[in-house]
Amino acid sequence: MNRKLALVFLVSALTGSLILGFLFMAEYMTGPELVLHNVTVQLNEEVTPWTFVTSCPDKDAVVSYVNKPDVSVPGGQEIKIKATGKNGKETVRTATLKVSILKHNLKLEATGEPMQLKDILVSEIDPSEVSFKYKPVVLNHVTTVDAKVIYQNVEYQESIMVVDTQKPDVTLKAQLVTYLNHDFDVSTLVAGYADATEVTPGYKGILDTKTEGEYPITLVFKDEGDNVTEIVANLSVIADAVPPQIQGAADKEYFLGENISYMDGVTAEDAVDGACEVSVDNSGVDPEKEGTYPVLYTAKDLSGNEASLTVQYTIRKMTATEEKLNQKADEVLAEITNDSMTISRKAYEIYNYAYSTIAYTGTSDKSDWENEAYRGLNEHNGDCFTYMSVCKILLERCGIQTMIVQRIGGEAEHYWLLVNTGTGWYHFDATRRSVYFDGFMARDEDVAAYTEQVGNHYYTFDTAKYPATPTEKYQVE
Repeated sequence: MNRKLALVFLVSALTGSLILGFLFMAEYMTGPELVLHNVTVQLNEEVTPWTFVTSCPDKDAVVSYVNKPDVSVPGGQEIKIKATGKNGKETVRTATLKVSILKHNLKLEATGEPMQLKDILVSEIDPSEVSFKYKPVVLNHVTTVDAKVIYQNVEYQESIMVVDTQKPDVTLKAQLVTYLNHDFDVSTLVAGYADATEVTPGYKGILDTKTEGEYPITLVFKDEGDNVTEIVANLSVIADAVPPQIQGAADKEYFLGENISYMDGVTAEDAVDGACEVSVDNSGVDPEKEGTYPVLYTAKDLSGNEASLTVQYTIRKMTATEEKLNQKADEVLAEITNDSMTISRKAYEIYNYAYSTIAYTGTSDKSDWENEAYRGLNEHNGDCFTYMSVCKILLERCGIQTMIVQRIGGEAEHYWLLVNTGTGWYHFDATRRSVYFDGFMARDEDVAAYTEQVGNHYYTFDTAKYPATPTEKYQVE
């Protein structure tokens, strides 16, 4: 070996020895590694130093208290713990000990009643000095709950397991029956349960409900604690011969053109099946023609029992005397106008009332505008003829002049008003429509432009029969 290579080996050997020496000295001069965690114990429960230790790799280390905890005093304490190695060196760490007034690892039986303080507190604590932080939990489910209490202004919390160890006490009905061709539901046989937790009913075996007769059956009732009560009984499969009862169907009156709600408030109830679907045959009713018509309601239960009920729907024309119409119009005006308003402001409020209050249904009785106005003021629905009629009576009751205008051409009829509040005649149409148009005191050029936009001769009328509107826009004063 040459001198250079020998020198390298010598340095390497010396370096390794130095490193090992330093490691040995570091281990000799320091205490063991020690990691702690916080601990909660119940009042007067013994606790060892090792209970606080999360990690201490030195198995030969001695772990002891620097200051011994006082487990006879509720609340939090700072605990110092030391680990002493073979070399006599120590490591000291700090943890928190909480001495709780609540019992540890507690299981409470489900009672169906609220949790009681006396059942969760250690015996040394007077329950009268403790209060629940929140409303106490009702013990009616198998689960784990958090109990939080306040004692001497300190909050204590503990997880408590709720268990159910008692079998369900089941009372059956005197007659145990199910019905032919029905799904069997064990709960229909139960008169009542006596159990703190939820009970799930069931049965063993297969039950044929397609054949009448009496069959032995084992009924099974399991609660949330998996406690099972079994009852052997005889079950009768019988036919249901009673039809459902139809309720809410009665003779009614409607006005011409009014929407008819045939199913409003109509139901059917069966003693076995509960709610049943109701169908209605109103094919004989002509809502556009006065008369009395039969309306047939039918309902069928799962066993095929059918009930039927025929009522009479009378369609008549709404007639309004001048006195009744004026009275109703004045009632509406009292709600939407007042004496301080100008005549133009009153007209504007009437327009807004009709536009916002009357729902567009597309139907009305166009034989008499006064009758339609009365109906529209009471029922708040209709079509353009209704809007026109309602506005006409309200405007005229305010002393405003009106003229009825009718469309020429187009696929359907359309009606609106010309109105004069003292500054000339303007178009007045509060009808709701799919393409918006401000129909309040519109000019001839405005309705012409809208007609060109939407087509269908919307505001096409015989201009020779009516005065031309001013060219100035209408101003509400």
